[in-house]
Amino acid sequence: MANATDDKIIRAATELFAARGYAAVGTKDIARRAGVNESTLFRVFGGKRQVFDAVMRSLYQTLIPAEEVKRMMAAPDFEQAMREFADRLTRLYTQNYIRITVAVVIELKRPSAHVRNVSSPIYAPVLRRIAREMRAGTLRKMPPGRALRGLAFMIYAHAFTSALFGSEYRKLMAMRDDETGDYVDIWLNGLKPNSNASADLQ
Repeated sequence: MANATDDKIIRAATELFAARGYAAVGTKDIARRAGVNESTLFRVFGGKRQVFDAVMRSLYQTLIPAEEVKRMMAAPDFEQAMREFADRLTRLYTQNYIRITVAVVIELKRPSAHVRNVSSPIYAPVLRRIAREMRAGTLRKMPPGRALRGLAFMIYAHAFTSALFGSEYRKLMAMRDDETGDYVDIWLNGLKPNSNASADLQ
């Protein structure tokens, strides 16, 4: 459990990474924003990369806790479970999260390994449930990771355009803030056996 000093450092780093990206932020900047000595930051986290990892874990754990995902995926109604999960994803994909993940892709070495390490506890229960549904025949068989990425990318694209262009763009494109359920419907219909759309996914 993070203490008050950890929380201050993580909050300060989140703001700075979102505003400036990864490379332009130094440990001195983070310590100054958090109101702590730089030596305290090194003692608590070890370095900037470890602070960054803590920021990403905090974003996931605060907005889409692994324990909550396990609970969702244990529900008997798969469609409802996926709607609840998609709603949580929408809350995760905030403007800060989008800015920080762009920094991950552009500026970090081996960004895929970083994302996998941070997000695995969140996505593993969902992947297991999707695989179970495929074995039961309620979803067309394909790699579960590919299926999950399809849903996540639709929601991410919606959040990205909303965050980037704001309310005027949403009006112009007739976008709603609550379109997550529509994306789940599109995703489920595409994966149902005997669906024409699902045949193209293989």
